Formats: sequence, structure tokens, C-alpha cells
Amino acid sequence: MLGDYIPASPPAYSAFYSNSFEGQGHHGGSAILVRRDIPCTSLELDTPLQAVAVKVFMDRPYTVCSLYLPPSVTVERGDLNHLVRDLPSPFILLVCTTAVREKRAAFSRLRRNRGDPTLLEDFRRARARARRVLKEARRASWKAYVSSINTKTPLTQVFRRVRKMAGKFSPSSPPVLKVNGIKIMDGLTVANTMAEAFAKVSSHDSRPLAVRHELRAKERTVLDFTGNENETSVAQEEGFPQGSALSVTLFSVAINAIASSLPDGIANSMYVDDLAVWFAASRMSVAERRMQLALDKVSRWTGSHGFRFSPSKTVAMHFCRIRGVHPDPDLFMYGHRIRCVEETRFLGLLFDKRLTWVPHLRTFTSKLDYGCEVYSSATDARLRVLDPVHHAGVRLATGAFRSSPIPSLLVDANEPPLDLCRQSLMVRCWHRLHRLPDSLP
Repeated sequence: MLGDYIPASPPAYSAFYSNSFEGQGHHGGSAILVRRDIPCTSLELDTPLQAVAVKVFMDRPYTVCSLYLPPSVTVERGDLNHLVRDLPSPFILLVCTTAVREKRAAFSRLRRNRGDPTLLEDFRRARARARRVLKEARRASWKAYVSSINTKTPLTQVFRRVRKMAGKFSPSSPPVLKVNGIKIMDGLTVANTMAEAFAKVSSHDSRPLAVRHELRAKERTVLDFTGNENETSVAQEEGFPQGSALSVTLFSVAINAIASSLPDGIANSMYVDDLAVWFAASRMSVAERRMQLALDKVSRWTGSHGFRFSPSKTVAMHFCRIRGVHPDPDLFMYGHRIRCVEETRFLGLLFDKRLTWVPHLRTFTSKLDYGCEVYSSATDARLRVLDPVHHAGVRLATGAFRSSPIPSLLVDANEPPLDLCRQSLMVRCWHRLHRLPDSLP
């Protein structure tokens, strides 16, 4: 029983209470809990009883009423009748409900005892009675409604009731917003009200005055990432409180020094804001400890330079061809665990944990030569899946017949086979890397 105490609403629920009671004896009150994602509104009840009613808007409006009757208090029938009259009129006929329930019960007994002629006859009688009761109820309801129509009845009300009798219900527009005690039901007004609220929250006026002054003072200074002590800062007339107008070049200069924060032995590859860090070891414990140390140093560097990596977009992959069960590493960033994946994409290449390159070959069959210097380590059987795509393109370009031999087709198009193209690209890549200084990764 509630009494004079009104508890707090549970999370994700809206609570409607009624704890007023006129009379003697024990009293507590009643309550209804409705999920917050379901539109609802409270109904005003003019009754001395401990009752609360809520109208819920789903596929059609439903009225839910909670009534508490103390065992030691006498309740007058007139109060109950008055409460029923306060509630919206229901659309359920008890006679029809009873007939349908008897038909379903007879069908259940017949299904459990198939072949029983007595139960079959009982089911047929119950089904006929249900049909007759429903037909009579519809006829009586229609007569009562037609007799209530007069010359002053609006046509919209008449056809709305006719559609409801035919079972065509249109969902009602629930009051989804309540601003200054006024319920807003129009969709356009609701959208404009929400847009104004979101714009006010994200505007500069929502920040404290001291924070706004600090932002203006800090962001009106050109940031210098070159590290040259001879450079001077120049005052800037305009500033951007939310974000920066730095170009890609300046951003690359600013974040390029992140590689210097990595410990010795940790390899890395970075392109703009895509960073890959790896370490090879024969024991998982050693690799896990070194990688966690590298992640901690990267986190400290980003925190001191105004950057932050997203833990939800960061993934870990354990490259290994050992058979049998072996656990993946447990790595953390900013206190969040990094999830281990079976495959991931980096700079256009789809890596899998066993380096078979099967996912990449299946995904990038139309981009045949991209990354071939890396995925050429796959087996010949895996690489042959690219040949039909290459042959089909050459056949379409030359207009040759489908029965043309592949060697003749390639000679006629002056196009080398894919394996020779991959070997040529690998030799060029090796020659280009061989001429680079050893300091570059």
C-alpha cells in the first residue's frame, strides 16, 4: 500500500499514482506503470475510490484502470457504477466473448480426443452458437447506432463509426510532447519544437559564460605544430568554438609524431588518422604485455596533444596459424576493452587472422591488381578465383566468342596473364623499396 508515500518511478517507466481516499479504515492507493516508449496520458476520474486510469496509444487507444478496494471498507455500488461511467466506453460484449470462449474450449477438447463423435457434435453446436451470437450482436449494435443518428449528427462521425464497425482502425495521434502544460499532437509542430530544443542545447549560449570566454581566448590563436621556436603566434579575428578549420596537411603534421611515443620493437603504419600497431612474438603473454604498453603510451600521447582514439572503432587481431585452442589477447584503451575480430580492413586490404586472404579475394575481385604485392603470398588455388573475372573483362573488351581459348584471347588483346602481372608488380615494388633509405618503415 502506498499511503502518503509516493516512490520514485522505476527506470524507463512512467508512474501514475492515486493515494487519496475519503473514508475510514486502511487505505493505500493504486498505481500504474507504463513504459516510456509507449505514448500515454492520464485520465481524470471524479470518484472517491482509490483508482487511477491511463489511456495508452498503441495500434488503437486502450484504457487501463487500477482500483484498490480495502478489505475492511464497504464500497457502494453507486461509486463503482459512477467510476465505470467515467471511463471510456468499451467495445467488448460479454455475450460474444463467452460464446467464442466456449467454441475454443470445445475445439481444444476435440483436438485432444480426435474421432469422438460426441465432442465433434459439441464443437459444431458451439461454433454455430458463436456465429449466431456474433451475428445478432452486430445486428443489434447496428440498429442501436442507426437509431441514434439524426439530422444533427456530423457525417465525419458517422463514417468514422462505420469504418470502426468494419474493422478499419486508424492509429490515433498520441500527445508525444508536453510543453508548458500544453500537449502538442501535430507532427510538424512536434518536429519544430524538438529542433528548437536541440539547437538551444548545442548553441554557444548553453555554455557557462566563463567557458565561452576561455574558448574565444584559446581558439583565436593560430596553432603551431612545427616546433620551431622562431615562429610567432598571430592573433586570429574569427574562431570556431566546435572543432577546428585545420587542413589535412596540418592535421597530418600534428599527429605524425605519435610514432615517436611507441616503445622500441613495436612496428607501426599510419596514413592520416588510420594507425596500425603490431608486434611479433612466439609467446602470447609477451606479445600481450608489449602491445598493452604501446597502447598506454599512445593513450598518454593523445591525451597530452588534444587527440583521442575511439575505443569502439579500435579492434585487435591475433595473426596465428597454430592449430588448436589458444586465447586471444586482452587489450585495453582508456579503460575499455578492445574487441578481437576475425577480419578487419586497413588501407583497402581485408586482413584475416590466418592470412589466407580469402575474404579480400572474395570482396575485391573487381580490383584485381590492388594490393597484389601483399596478397600474392596466398596459394595458387586461392588466386585462381581472380582469373575468371579477368578473362571475362578481356572477352567483353575484344568482342571474342565465349568458345575462344584463353591463351589466344590474351595474345589477341596483348594482355599478360594475372600471375605474370602480379610478379611484375612485385618486382617493381621490391626495386622501389630497395632504393629507399633504411630509416623509413
